[in-house]
Amino acid sequence: MALQGSLSEFSVLETLQLIGLQKKTGRLEVTSGRIRQCLHFRDGLLIGCEATRPNDRDPFLAALAGLGQLGSEDERRYRASTSESPDLWSRLMESIPLEQETLEETRQLAMQATLDQVLLWNRGHFHFDADSPVPIGFAGWNTEQVLLESMRRLDEAADLKAGEFGLASVATALPGAQIDLESGPDDAVAASLERAFLARLDGRRTLGDLVKALGVAEYDVLNVARVLRSQRRIRLEVRGRAADGTQLLLEQPLRLRHPLLYVGAVMLAAMLLATGLVVHRATALVTASEAGAPQRADYDEGRDLRLALEVYQLRHGAYPARLDALVEAGLWTTPLPSSAASYRPSDEGRGYLWDPPLGSAPGTDQPIKR
Repeated sequence: MALQGSLSEFSVLETLQLIGLQKKTGRLEVTSGRIRQCLHFRDGLLIGCEATRPNDRDPFLAALAGLGQLGSEDERRYRASTSESPDLWSRLMESIPLEQETLEETRQLAMQATLDQVLLWNRGHFHFDADSPVPIGFAGWNTEQVLLESMRRLDEAADLKAGEFGLASVATALPGAQIDLESGPDDAVAASLERAFLARLDGRRTLGDLVKALGVAEYDVLNVARVLRSQRRIRLEVRGRAADGTQLLLEQPLRLRHPLLYVGAVMLAAMLLATGLVVHRATALVTASEAGAPQRADYDEGRDLRLALEVYQLRHGAYPARLDALVEAGLWTTPLPSSAASYRPSDEGRGYLWDPPLGSAPGTDQPIKR
């Protein structure tokens, strides 16, 4: 069976859900511009991805090399021999002298990075070939679960990039943040990612550069940056110029070239302390954070419920008559919100209304409408 179409008419998410629900076996090629990704499925389970052209970097090889688990010479040798064996990932699992658990976690990291990437594509086309052979030596992942995980990761990555972890930020190691092979997370792959991140800090590379160098998803790199900064092991700074030509800096140490400037800096600090601006700003930030916490919790719960509703609609062809059906279908396990009684389907199940607006975007009071 061949299935193909345009991403503007049938999204990557819808395509993957269809393959998973119908338990298809085959290979899905997704192309957007000059970038092409290939995903393998067996009985609806996602089992891997691969490079489709000789010059494309294989996701698994990229992750292994980026994390320092594979040397550059070995990477080139494996890439050169790709044409000799179509099942590159199986050969890597068999020949690389690492624990199978570590290799499997790295494989999953590469697969999740590929999935995060293609879910953002809204232009291009896809082609599913049920006659194409797929690797047989791997356990598969539940497609619906990895899709929900990718959507969570993409949402968190967007929040990080919109906040203090923009891709243009430059990370610099602080004194005492030496790379210690014995320290770090208990998880081997997480520890490898942390060490590889620190090893590549040179005061010039941005977080976006590190994403490319490490061969993993944006979310994984930004999450490592968040953890290391919370441990006071790195400093972040944004370098660039605003529209008025002023320098934009975040967490960059003050460097004054003339001695008189130090006097001016001290006087300015004294004035700020005297007027209470620093105290006022700190109090405002704490108050805003505490006030926004319940709203953020409602927003997160509403987002998860909307995802569950979309999965239910894809399975049954219509939205449920009541939210209790999500629990019965195994799509929701926690207690339903107090506003569940106000939910009702509309347009013969093609949409739904929900008032009061649980899960509305923070700062709005509009009910959810589909």
